[in-house]
Amino acid sequence: RSQCHASQASRWTLPPQQRPMEHEETTPSVAYELRRRILDFWWSAAGQEVTLRMRESTLSRGAIAAVDAAQSMLHVRQLETPIGTYPCATVRATDVLAVEFERPWLLECPLP
Repeated sequence: RSQCHASQASRWTLPPQQRPMEHEETTPSVAYELRRRILDFWWSAAGQEVTLRMRESTLSRGAIAAVDAAQSMLHVRQLETPIGTYPCATVRATDVLAVEFERPWLLECPLP
């Protein structure tokens, strides 16, 4: 399984020499590139079967449908939870500790 920790997804998109240091300001061009890459990630992830590791040691499964513009809400289809299956659900990103993809996948276009 591929695993992407939600809180770390956008931090590791640039090579080490291009990453801003914690104390440095992010330039507009770096901010643009980070935003573009994370949007490419979510675009490619749509439709993928995932396991969501949630708070309280809860596991939920479903298919990512979309993420909102602020990346604060995940929209999931066929969300299987301990209390039932929901055909469509919205999950707060802050409640998700990790997203595990059920099968390996690739971005539709290569990263520079």
